[in-house]
Amino acid sequence: MVSPARRRAAHPTSNAPTPRGFWTPQRQLCAVVALLGATLTVAAYWPGYMSEDSFTQLAQARSGDYTAHHPPLMALFWKALDALLPGPGLLLILQAALAWSGAAFFMSLVFRGWGAPVALLAFCLWPTVFSYLGTMWKDVQLGVALLWGTALTLAAERLGWRRALWLAPLAFFYGAAVRLNGMTAILPLAVWWGWVAARPTGWRRRLLVGSLAGVVLTVGTWGGIKSVNGWLTRDHPIPPPEQALYIYDLIGLTGGSGTIYVPDYILRQPEARSINWLLQLWYPNTLSAIFYDPGNLQFTSDPEKLATLHAAWFRAVREHPGIYFRHRRIMFEYLLGANTPVVHYPFHDGMVKNDLGFTFQRTPLNEAVMAGLHAIQNSLFFRGWAYLVACLALSLGALLLRRLDGVGLALGASAFAYALPYFMICPTGDFRYLWWTVLATLLLALTLLAERRAPADVNARPR
Repeated sequence: MVSPARRRAAHPTSNAPTPRGFWTPQRQLCAVVALLGATLTVAAYWPGYMSEDSFTQLAQARSGDYTAHHPPLMALFWKALDALLPGPGLLLILQAALAWSGAAFFMSLVFRGWGAPVALLAFCLWPTVFSYLGTMWKDVQLGVALLWGTALTLAAERLGWRRALWLAPLAFFYGAAVRLNGMTAILPLAVWWGWVAARPTGWRRRLLVGSLAGVVLTVGTWGGIKSVNGWLTRDHPIPPPEQALYIYDLIGLTGGSGTIYVPDYILRQPEARSINWLLQLWYPNTLSAIFYDPGNLQFTSDPEKLATLHAAWFRAVREHPGIYFRHRRIMFEYLLGANTPVVHYPFHDGMVKNDLGFTFQRTPLNEAVMAGLHAIQNSLFFRGWAYLVACLALSLGALLLRRLDGVGLALGASAFAYALPYFMICPTGDFRYLWWTVLATLLLALTLLAERRAPADVNARPR
């Protein structure tokens, strides 16, 4: 076993005294702040905010009848919580606890002394973060899961915790399971995880082995999720959800070119009525009216129809790329809050009307919180482009100053890898789609604000 003296010699940049055990005074203070913060979150949002998507997810959790647009694994998880306390209450408590504790763990690994609890408060009380912690959304579940996956990987890197290294993939798995396009966000984090796992090797070999391990972890995560979803929905097969984007694009290309590209099997649906009717439902910033209002287009699992749809999409885009990229650009700008006077759906507020019997009662604390949030809902706090610009500036600046370490590089790449594909796949302009990009950018900023290297916890619990 390597002595503490030798370990200190191996890290000459760390001049702080060696802490005794994992529960240093700094981490104890972070734990207290996290407990108080989670309590504040639950008190502000109790029993939890629920949108239409949230109630659909809860209904599926109770029935087991899953659809294409809600993660079965989250429904299964919620089903267990709902059995203990019906409704969103337990999910709210767990979501708040995981968010605050994950952030506390991360900050304690990055900052020294009082910096950790101060950074924890700055992160979790940042309006764009705190406004989401009370809402039962898969976007929030994704963000909290990746936060913990990042913190665990950082613990493995800085503390040498092998157990943390093997727990991190579970967090990545759940994050991608609740939002499949989260796979793009996971890839940079997984490559960093592979780099940490390959630590004993030389840097060239480590880079190769780490990259391969990260790719294998990402592919394995995707395959595992597909298998789990297939098993959970074996009695209720899920139609491929991406067909909504294909149909939406085809209607837009039809309207822009004057050529009907929408396949006949869609036009024969009673809900379609006519191509003119579908054109009236098409908006450049959302596809909701086409699919999610009562009585509108239905999805299919028929392989022949899906093949026809794919062929029609490729033909239309090939023949009219300018029209396609123009309406995709408009959608992406709307998502980023660029060139728009207001931000579309910056956060949720309260509970929508529902037939499950749940209501939301305002409290003075809730009213104060929401008054503050509504006052800044169209500010830079909720403009996605501002976070992408900040992430790019921070990454380039840190790279030039040689301060971009593994966690910083992974966070910056993950923020962009999650946001940029929305240019092609964004279904509407809801700001919530960028929530992980917000978290990753804030974590990157705080990491760069901290000293270059936090002290190694050489006595911090057996590996």
